[in-house]
Amino acid sequence: MIRILSSALDEPIIIHADTLDYSNLEGYNFHRAVLVGYSMVGANLCHADLRNAELAGANLSFAKLNESSLVMSGSRHVNFYKAILINSICYHANFIASNFMEADLSNARVAHSNFENANLIGTNMNCIGLSEANLKGAVYNSQTIWPKDFYPDRNGALLDPH
Repeated sequence: MIRILSSALDEPIIIHADTLDYSNLEGYNFHRAVLVGYSMVGANLCHADLRNAELAGANLSFAKLNESSLVMSGSRHVNFYKAILINSICYHANFIASNFMEADLSNARVAHSNFENANLIGTNMNCIGLSEANLKGAVYNSQTIWPKDFYPDRNGALLDPH
């Protein structure tokens, strides 16, 4: 059994599993949950409420976060390798130094989010509100997909020289 604390809920969130890796957490309410350093590799978090959640250092590689809410989440140094965040809501999220390598953020709403120093290599960044996000120092390559008429270098992102 896993107990997760949340400042938005009176009781801890109880998950009846030994690990969160590959767990079905679809639609769970993790609003203001403390998930710092948790491993949720391959977890199904579609439609989950992760607003204001603290996710620093968490491993969400291969996770499915379609239509989830990460509004104002503290997601510094999170591993989103090959994660799927299609149609997710990420306004004001803090993704500083997170790894989005080969992740899919198609139609994610990212206005006012901070991708400073993030790894965007091979990522689908065809997001909504991307011109209002901070991309300073984020690294991308020729495989990274951007919205039409969006110029990542003009928005602070750096082309990987390799």
